[in-house]
Amino acid sequence: VRALVAGVGLAVLLALPVGLSALTVANSDLTVAGLDVGQGSATLLLSPRCSVLVDCGGSASASAGDLAGDYLAEMGRTKLDALVLTHLDDDHFNGVERLLERVEVEQVAAPVSARGEEPAQQLEGWLEEREIPIRWVEEETQLPLEGVELTLFPPLGSGTTNEEGLFVLGTAGVFDVLITGDADEYVEKMLVKYFTIPDIELLVVGHHGSASSTCMELLARTSPELGIISVEEDNPYGHPDPDTLERLRRAGVEVHRTDLEGTVTVAMRGEAVGIW
Repeated sequence: VRALVAGVGLAVLLALPVGLSALTVANSDLTVAGLDVGQGSATLLLSPRCSVLVDCGGSASASAGDLAGDYLAEMGRTKLDALVLTHLDDDHFNGVERLLERVEVEQVAAPVSARGEEPAQQLEGWLEEREIPIRWVEEETQLPLEGVELTLFPPLGSGTTNEEGLFVLGTAGVFDVLITGDADEYVEKMLVKYFTIPDIELLVVGHHGSASSTCMELLARTSPELGIISVEEDNPYGHPDPDTLERLRRAGVEVHRTDLEGTVTVAMRGEAVGIW
């Protein structure tokens, strides 16, 4: 175990397996893995009986689809109950074709704002070949899966694909994780203004730690305890931005970064949290 959140009772803590393995997932309410895909994003949510991937793209030498497939195989998984794409920019999407070659996918969800664009047409072709249904999300949508409930919040902005993407809230027991894609602060403020968002335990930090994301309004409303930043070492964008890191620090968020730590995995059982 790389780290443990302070305040966890010893009896509960000892119930978590020490090593990250399929046994860890089987004994946790929810396991969230921010995969090390370089400059990109691919986040796995695993309950004991359910597997979900949010986004699948990056700049690593290996395809994000292979990285996700390998991680699933290590955890004893052979399929995804859902693939959710916050938006279809390359760094969130370029591993999808390879993923579909590696892993059985039950269903796909993507923002309705992307429909009709070239990446969406590619996606529809790949899914049609495999008879996989796709849901184009245009309103708040619940995906009740076994052991985890996904709430998909629709596109709230306009202009760029970043502003027209989905937000994803995953809930299992008392554990909530929020994934904001590449949304900027304007869209984050729209989310907390128009939708009910609970206090969360884990935030997948928006837009790889960009200065224009992760506003104080979002942090104040959601009160995350942990944050994962998916980002490439020495990337040309200067991510994560020092101002964003300072906002996270002031909000009391314990930050873990893929550029410094590789794939970051958080497993929660009851109120015990392990980080690998």
